[in-house]
Amino acid sequence: MRIFNKWHDDYVVWHAKKAPLPVHFDVELCTQKIRFSGRARQQLEEAMCEEVAFDSQVVKKLLQHTLLKELLTQVVWKQREQFCYLEHEFYALNQEKLSLQGDIIIAHPAHFYAAKNWRAWQHFIFEQQWQQPFKQLFREFYIATADEVAQATTNRFEGYQIQPNKAVALLRSRGWQIGYYEPIRHISYHYNVVTMLGFEYDAYTPADVEAPTIGTVYFDERMTGKPKRIQSLSPVFFSEIMRDLDLVASVAHVGEVDPDASHSTIEMRTVIAEEVALLFGFDHIQVKAPHVLIRGTLGNYSLHLGSGHVHQQGGTMIPVATIPSQHRGRVFLPFIDEDPKTAEIMAKLLLFAQDDQINDPAIRTYIMR
Repeated sequence: MRIFNKWHDDYVVWHAKKAPLPVHFDVELCTQKIRFSGRARQQLEEAMCEEVAFDSQVVKKLLQHTLLKELLTQVVWKQREQFCYLEHEFYALNQEKLSLQGDIIIAHPAHFYAAKNWRAWQHFIFEQQWQQPFKQLFREFYIATADEVAQATTNRFEGYQIQPNKAVALLRSRGWQIGYYEPIRHISYHYNVVTMLGFEYDAYTPADVEAPTIGTVYFDERMTGKPKRIQSLSPVFFSEIMRDLDLVASVAHVGEVDPDASHSTIEMRTVIAEEVALLFGFDHIQVKAPHVLIRGTLGNYSLHLGSGHVHQQGGTMIPVATIPSQHRGRVFLPFIDEDPKTAEIMAKLLLFAQDDQINDPAIRTYIMR
């Protein structure tokens, strides 16, 4: 069916080029569809982060909606210990048809991690060429350390200096509340937890020229205000809070040079690099996070999964000027969210894996044979 649809679309495009027909393009209707799709994506992502339950039969009926069908069939669902995806019916990872009744939720990386089937589902969506409406299977995931589980606080991001304006914008976009006299906090009515973010800064002293520094993160019960231990928190909730803070620490950092990507981002790019190598049949690529080792025809290279820098082994760094917008849509990523850095790194991987086809003299000058 998919092959037929693709053939049909290609034929329509070819026919339109040969004999163009008058097209009445409704700009307002198109704008409304884009806005609706954006809202639906955001609400589905929030539903995953809050483990909101959906009636399985209602979800199947929603497939009649054209825009919702594109979203609902590109995510993995979960009912108790069963993971599945939706086409006209629910199917397991081995493509066995399932007859589900009752409530289902959108699976979070915390669920895949606990079930130990995360890697299998990542490989599945690469094979099926899914482009998920938001980061689900390749989402950054964080677990509590052995020192944190018995505590009601965490100092994981303590000491990171940040730019206040950028940090405020990022936290507000993720649902955090920021007041002038009140601490920065995130209130979860679903999990009944209040998360407060502390900062260290020396106001009204000569040191107030320094940027504020992230301090301790506190977890309290919403109704009583009592400290809430991390081990009693939902793994999904804790991971999302840490993801927000990791975003702030990496994007709103102080300094002109970006720090290396977080461990979770490196792990995500590691899996994508392995799948890209498998997809193209490259057996001369070895992924050893945070590096990808490439045995090319002209030389051997090391590609860093955080910075994207390329070094020739036994040689020098190879400067490659990149234009992020050129990678958009040309390098397949299994999610719709724009991630130009990941696209850039995968493009470099493909470039140096076939280094004998590099025609740019500015790049070949740096390759020592």
